Amino acid sequence: MLINLDNINMKSLNDFTNLYPVSKTLRFKLIPVGKTLENFKASGILEEDTRRAENYLKVKSIIDDYHKAYIDLMLSDFHFIYNSSGRNNSLEEYYTLYSIRKKNDKELELFKKTQTSLRKQIADRLTGDERYKRIFKKELIQQDLIEYIKNYPDSSDKEKIISEFRNFTVYFTGFHENRKKMYSEEEKSTAIAYRIVHENLPRFIDNIISVPLKSGQVNINQTIPEKGKN
Repeated sequence: MLINLDNINMKSLNDFTNLYPVSKTLRFKLIPVGKTLENFKASGILEEDTRRAENYLKVKSIIDDYHKAYIDLMLSDFHFIYNSSGRNNSLEEYYTLYSIRKKNDKELELFKKTQTSLRKQIADRLTGDERYKRIFKKELIQQDLIEYIKNYPDSSDKEKIISEFRNFTVYFTGFHENRKKMYSEEEKSTAIAYRIVHENLPRFIDNIISVPLKSGQVNINQTIPEKGKN
């Protein structure tokens, strides 16, 4: 059976065209040839960039270790404000409000205010040290990391790798911005203060309550030690 194309209603086909936008990605690549390629090879630029890219990952790992050491040091003797003064900024107020399982709107507002204050206490401790002012600047690469790795068994190798970026500290701009989120006082899951107040502290309180609950009344003074008593 022959189909006469002249009889096809082209208007019906047009109903299926130009209905949706189409995105296309064009990719271009510069390929050195001739003398350019020879100059690249002779200068060693490609090998140098490849090595720096590999060492960049190693330095990032060292920076992460530095952050961990710094955070541990700053929080090693940290204490929340313990006793309530009616300002919704104490561990005692947090405990009282947290223990109310079905909070009304007012209690929930006060609880969130207390959480905010506790987060700020942690963030202020982490960011209040002079070393924090340098932790996202060129001094971290040029001085502080070098000093930090001196006690490493392979300190000489690490120092050599870090020194490669002495004049290339901008390589770490994006990395620094990402790590800066850890020190925020905001209610964000990437922040240390958030994880302590919103995740770890509730677990801690639940754990210390669980045993006394079996025998009777719970007293905050019996369960959460005051500053200097632990």
